[in-house]
Amino acid sequence: MKIQALLIAVCLLGLFYHFYKNKYIQIKNLPITTNSNVELANPNIKMTIALISDSHNNNNNLQTALTIAKKKKADFVIHLGDLTNVGTKKELENAKMVLDNSGLKYFVLPGDHEYYVSEWNGVPSISNFTSLFGDTDSWLVFSQSGENSNFEFLIAKQNTNSNFQNGEVFLFTHQPLYPLGKDPDLLEKVRNSNIKAVFSGDLHFGSKTIDSVRSSLTHFVIGALAKERNLQSPRFSILRIYEDGGYNLEEIIL
Repeated sequence: MKIQALLIAVCLLGLFYHFYKNKYIQIKNLPITTNSNVELANPNIKMTIALISDSHNNNNNLQTALTIAKKKKADFVIHLGDLTNVGTKKELENAKMVLDNSGLKYFVLPGDHEYYVSEWNGVPSISNFTSLFGDTDSWLVFSQSGENSNFEFLIAKQNTNSNFQNGEVFLFTHQPLYPLGKDPDLLEKVRNSNIKAVFSGDLHFGSKTIDSVRSSLTHFVIGALAKERNLQSPRFSILRIYEDGGYNLEEIIL
């Protein structure tokens, strides 16, 4: 049994090394600054967003992250999903209480763990989540529209059969689209759009990957707030968007 476990571990490490060596996975230390020339030309911050993921009932870490986000003058918080372990109403209520008490505006995307308790009954459902957080899609776009380049959040009503418009700048999802994503249709739509970056969670490992098809597209995975099943220390990120369209990502380690 121990030999089998060792062989599996060696295979997984080999697979990871293969992806890393061939630049399918690029893991870099944060803070990450994208398009530094743009940032230096106009450092005025348009908006600050706290990106949180995979708190898994660790509401103490969630509260700590929100407190730091407030000190960082975050305008919004986006939780990228997996607030809970199994998606019970009580778990969701506890997480929502922490979010509400922070005094920050927030959006929450449902993670796969928010479906677990309903799957035990044979019918996957997000009803516990929607009863507390309202109807939501599985992704969120950040749009730039109008001559004044105003930014606004839009809950994405399109499905993967719809094209993005020209105004979308960032996409937020629970599960990554690349390099090991599960939604090739959505990935293709993103590649054919003007979206600059995709921010996701779920993997419990913060990383940055340049898209292999469109180099102007970057895929970020936000590290987990939970301690369990986490190869890194608990963390979250601060996304700063500048007046001239530049952005950078700062990783906060708790």
